[in-house]
Amino acid sequence: MTTRFPSDDKRYWRRTLRQLPLRVAPIRGELLVSYIRRLASANRVETKLLLRHLAGHNGSGEQAQLTASHDVAINLPVLARLALLSGCPEAVLSTTLSIRWLHAPDEEPRRAWLPLAKEPRLIRPCSRCTARHGSTTPAVVRLDEQQLPICMKHDRTLASYRTDQEREHPLAPAPEILTAARRLQILRRRHHRSINQALDVASTIIHGWQNWSGQNKGRPDIIRTRWRDRAARLANVPYGVIQLQDTITRLPEIVAVTALFCWNPALMLTPRGEPDDPSPIQFLLHITRSLDHSAPSQMLRSAHPLFRWANVPIAPDFWWRATTEPDKTIYLALTADQVPSDDELAKASSTYRRLRSTRSTPHHRKAQNNWASSD
Repeated sequence: MTTRFPSDDKRYWRRTLRQLPLRVAPIRGELLVSYIRRLASANRVETKLLLRHLAGHNGSGEQAQLTASHDVAINLPVLARLALLSGCPEAVLSTTLSIRWLHAPDEEPRRAWLPLAKEPRLIRPCSRCTARHGSTTPAVVRLDEQQLPICMKHDRTLASYRTDQEREHPLAPAPEILTAARRLQILRRRHHRSINQALDVASTIIHGWQNWSGQNKGRPDIIRTRWRDRAARLANVPYGVIQLQDTITRLPEIVAVTALFCWNPALMLTPRGEPDDPSPIQFLLHITRSLDHSAPSQMLRSAHPLFRWANVPIAPDFWWRATTEPDKTIYLALTADQVPSDDELAKASSTYRRLRSTRSTPHHRKAQNNWASSD
């Protein structure tokens, strides 16, 4: 760094800058103070000195704010100076980093310290991935609402940024969680228009199921037992502020129901109870298949969370709308803890049709009738 005003040693931000020797790539969602700290560490520079070269000093207590849970807010001139120091373009820094802006009207670079709230989305990224970005200094990132606290590349959980005692742990004891996370990525690519609604509805159903403490004739609920066994296999994983138990333990079931709703969005309309919507008993059949439920009779109770969500009438006589529909066959099979196949349903009723991924319109029904009459 060369000095334009050598007599003014305290005004570091007035000095002409040049690029630092070592470049550090930013991590998506990384806090600005975290990136500045990693950049200074890689180039053997004090973080406080690097901050003063970016913008003016704001007073006392800066050393305490550097070590505490604080982030730094900047204006556009500071971003331009950071781009010059780091060697990364301004567009890359602004789109990759999680920056808090100061709307300062003047052209001088300004910064201010902001305390970090107790956000559960603030975590430390994977240490192996951080090392590939040019520095081994721990970083702090803010996850998006759609991101999971999992490193998909190295199959491990992420740690909280508030404690140094929390460590990353592999998810090898629960491989179904990794499979569900990868399946969710595929669903986001294929059903980018309906995935958010399907995921919200599925999360609501599974969350209500988790808080339900009912039993079926003294037998524990199969799905809730599955969650407890999965949490026991992840007993060494510290949950911390991320609350991995709520986020990850139920992930395979949430993704299974989400995939079901993406494949057939009409199932989300079951609580309306209109004639064109799937009946509640058909909804229970598809949920049983998607979750691989070994005792579907446990769901045929008025106190079950699926009953409350699907708005199922208490009397079984009202579960099917017509005698020609196979709803009664489905109910009797689920009562006996069996899941009927499509062939069995077709034998029970000649009018049975497998639910389609999209709702049929009058135009589609007319085309189907014309095609059937042509045969």
